Amino acid sequence: MRSLLLRPNLGYRRFGFSGLGGPTPGASSLIQQAAATYNVPPALLMAVANQESGLNQNAISSAGAIGVMQLMPSTAAGLGVNPNDLTQNINGGAQLLSQLLTQYNGNVSLALAAYNAGPGAVAQYGGIPPYTETQNYVAAILAACGAGCSTPSTPVSTDTMAATPAPLDFYSSFSDSSPDYTPYVLAGVAALALVVLMQ
Repeated sequence: MRSLLLRPNLGYRRFGFSGLGGPTPGASSLIQQAAATYNVPPALLMAVANQESGLNQNAISSAGAIGVMQLMPSTAAGLGVNPNDLTQNINGGAQLLSQLLTQYNGNVSLALAAYNAGPGAVAQYGGIPPYTETQNYVAAILAACGAGCSTPSTPVSTDTMAATPAPLDFYSSFSDSSPDYTPYVLAGVAALALVVLMQ
């Protein structure tokens, strides 16, 4: 089970995902196509997809994130894609990652942190948020794609404390209407504390 992912600006949290089977047939080639379409380094997009779902279109998080790129329905709507459709899910994730790379001036670490925790969290902390999950997420993807995180046409920086521009406009429209999972998070933390204390 995946650990807690906080995406405060997107208004959702993910506590793990379920899905039947392994990688969805055809996902790898669609990732290559989407990377070319949205000018995202292919190794970077592949590493994100592997980290998010193991390339499994059937992966669904407990918070409702869907598919290979683990798009929330509200995020998918903002991107104009159907998250249940394999091609559109991958294109939506590539489009979002491309927008985040542009927003953070090619800084891969910040774009990944924003994909995982939301641009609001990146702005709030002036870099990668201090969430263990987000820090591990960024490190794992950078390790997986290595030098493939950049291309000559997309120079990238991995400076974690670069200046952070304002979040993308379409994110702000989801934060007010998204459910508040704070009570569930607090209940989970309290339950975990009890388990730790009982040991």
